[in-house]
Amino acid sequence: MGMSLMRYVNPFEELEQIQRELDRFFGDGLLSRFFGRRDEQWYPAVELRETDKEYQLMVDLPGINKEDVEIRIEDNLLTITGERKFERDEKKENIHFVERRYGRFTRSFTLPSNANPDKITAEFKDGVLHVTIPKRAERKGKKITIK
Repeated sequence: MGMSLMRYVNPFEELEQIQRELDRFFGDGLLSRFFGRRDEQWYPAVELRETDKEYQLMVDLPGINKEDVEIRIEDNLLTITGERKFERDEKKENIHFVERRYGRFTRSFTLPSNANPDKITAEFKDGVLHVTIPKRAERKGKKITIK
């Protein structure tokens, strides 16, 4: 009984070939249709905590440099914008699939009435942006004497 040899086919090579042909036809990436365009807006995960003295806002930004992030306050609105850039070495890398989101992002938060926007600080550590929003000292009510 003879043994038949089968040629090994890398399924990713075939997928990439199909993608290249579809790219030429549609002018857009096949994988970006499944996982979202690289230039689409995306929204990083956020966590907000409160203590007696402050609010703590944590934003997950893995793979982003702090120079690519901006924090602004306007009219009691805290806005965080930035960009995760898609970088690829065409000569060395074959990308098989992409689930990470790339491009610009914006997250906005209305500051609570007891927040002190003049004292907000921010720190970037291990891919997480930590924004600390101190609370204002509570204003005590004042009794008004009727004359």
